[in-house]
This record gives sequence, structure tokens and C-alpha cells, in this order.
Amino acid sequence: RRGAAVQGEGRDLASGNLCRRERAGHAGREAGRRERDKAGDRIRAHVRHLDLRRNRLPSHHGDLDRRGGEREVLRRDEGERLRTHRRAARRRDRDEAGPIIVVTHRITEVFEHCRRVTVLRGGIKVADHEVTEITPSQLAEEIVGGEVIQRPEPVSLAKNSVRLSIENLSVKGEKGDSAVKQVGLQVKTGQLVGIAGVDGNGQRELFHALIGVAKPMSGSFSFDGNQWDTETSLTRILEGLRVIPEDRHEEGIIEDWSLYENSALGLQRLPAFANLTKAMHDEAPVMAEMFSTKHGGLGNEMGSLSGGNQQRFVAGRALRIDPQIILAFQPARGLDLNSTTKVYQEIRKACNDGACAVVVSFDLDELLDFCDRIVVMCHGEMSEPKPEDARDRKAIGRLMVGAK
Repeated sequence: RRGAAVQGEGRDLASGNLCRRERAGHAGREAGRRERDKAGDRIRAHVRHLDLRRNRLPSHHGDLDRRGGEREVLRRDEGERLRTHRRAARRRDRDEAGPIIVVTHRITEVFEHCRRVTVLRGGIKVADHEVTEITPSQLAEEIVGGEVIQRPEPVSLAKNSVRLSIENLSVKGEKGDSAVKQVGLQVKTGQLVGIAGVDGNGQRELFHALIGVAKPMSGSFSFDGNQWDTETSLTRILEGLRVIPEDRHEEGIIEDWSLYENSALGLQRLPAFANLTKAMHDEAPVMAEMFSTKHGGLGNEMGSLSGGNQQRFVAGRALRIDPQIILAFQPARGLDLNSTTKVYQEIRKACNDGACAVVVSFDLDELLDFCDRIVVMCHGEMSEPKPEDARDRKAIGRLMVGAK
């Protein structure tokens, strides 16, 4: 509107004055844009150094569009806590906010908190409904673009031999306190164990200790009888450790490397990669194909892929070459229903072939659907429901909040 007004006034001015005014307006806009870009760069530089849990915080405060000092649109993204969705819904019901947009793959959240649902697939809007006009199964089919892969009841082929043994393990947290407290766990051959719990209850620190990037304060753990807490990460990888990390950007990929190069990341000292160049060109296509990673070419930078396709590639890499123990932290982050099922099917296949797996997920439904055993972490301590309550959602939920 301001530009139109300037042009309108300009018709009554000499052409020289109009040009000067236009140049001045353009210079002002450019200066403003540069200042905004600088501010944005400062924010991004700060957020880039935060871990995955803390870098969500700016979205809680930065996704409010304001006009006249009043909130207009509130967006809640996939990675944010469910309690935030509920708080937003309560504000909506009290008419304290304008439109609230929740971005999620979780169908239950749509039906619990939303009035209207729009489905995007491949960047295109494929459906738009009032929530009351559609069923969960219909919505699932719209999301995946076809039939939804059914999730069978988890059937364990676990044997009696113990592969991973954790004894009285304590690990220091980022604040210097004990984030993992005297944890004990045994995982048998063929077993897929899920760790339930609210984010920030020691799951991250436990995984970091098992992977080898954090040193335990006390206790020990071993794999196939080999003491791992004193071994290097390289030794663990050579003996079969494979990881789907929580934060793929910091721990799983190098964005300006090609998909070929990323295929070897962390595995480059395995015998399969002895001839590195040949192995990368042989393995990258297989890793990409395993979960249908969409890409413009394996020579392209990993950063050119969407987040979900990066996750598919990282999962394919972890499960491709002789996994013996799989540590997966939120393995389905950013994946649709069918891709989630396929990832867990491959983890299950590896377990059926003799491996074992430990999975952390903050989605209890996901763990109940795919894991044959669930343990819980709360305040750094690990517990397990009674055998008769092993798949009881309420019993597991009580342990998640510390109610024994």
C-alpha cells in the first residue's frame, strides 16, 4: 500500500523527484532487509549450537504473528510436547488465541485437539476435512497415499543368551548431576526393548554412554561378555554397534557431503569399506532404497534432502551392514505411518537374525506397537511394569510419572 501511495504521488511530481523518492525508498527497504537478515543470522547461529531438545524453545516464542499487539496465529510443530498442544487447545476454547496450527504425524493428536485437518503429501494439499467428517483409518490412508501397512502384534524370538548387560550404571548429566542412576538392564538375543518415558529423564545420557561419547560415573556394561564401558566407540562399531541417533544433524550426517560420502560415515573402518570409494558407490544406493529415500542423485549433498528423507537414509545405513546391537533414539522422527512400520520391521528382522535392539521413543503407542518388552525411565531411574501389566498403558504411564 505504501508503494502504491508513493507511485500515486509521483504522478504529480517531476520525474527526477520521483526517481529520487523511489531510490530512497528502495535504499530504506534494503537497509531494513539487511538488518532483519543480520538478526536472523544471529538467532540461527545461536539455535544451531543448542541440542535438539532446547532448540525447540524459539518456536514456542517465535511462531506468534502479531498485529496491533494481539496474537493472530499460533503454530505448534511436530517435535513439541503434547502438553503444549493441550495448553493451546485450552486457550482456543477460552477464545484467548486466534487460529492454532498443529503440524503432526500423530493421528491421535489430530482427533484429540483439532477441529479441522489438512493433509499435505509431497508438498501438495491432498485433503481438507472437518475432523468430525473423517475416521482415523481414512485419514491414515490419505497421509500415506494408499493402503496403510498393518502392524502385527510384536512376536519375540528372544533366546536365553544375554547380549547387552548393564549393571548399576550412573552417568553424569549436562548440569553435573547424575542423569542416569544405578541403571540395570539385560537385553537378550532377538529382543527388541523399548524405553518409555518423558523426554529428559536420562534416556539421552544412557545412550551416549552406550555409544561411547559419555563416560560413566560408575557401574559397567558389556556386550557378548566384552567389557564395553572401557572400550572405544570404534571397537563397539567393529563388534556390531549400529546407531540411529536422536539428532541426525549433529550425530548422523554431514549436510555438505554427498549421499555417497554419508553412506560411510561411522562405518568407514569396517571391512566392508576397505575399498572406500567402491564401497560407497555400492552401498549408498542400497541404503537409500531400503526405506525409499527420495533424492535428486546420490552425488547431491545430504542437505538437499528433506528431514524425513535424511532420516530414511540414516536408518538404512544403521541397518544395512551386519547389525548386532541396534540403538535407535526416536527412529521414526519425521516419518509417515508406513515408513515408521518399515523401519521397525527391519529392526525386528535384524533381531530375528540374532541381533538385539534398544529403542527410545516418546510415543508410547509406537513402543506398544513394535516392542516385545518395555521398560521406563523416570528421574534417571529405570523400572519395569509387572509381568501382568507389561502392555498396560495405564501401568506404564504411572511409572513414567514416578507413581509406583
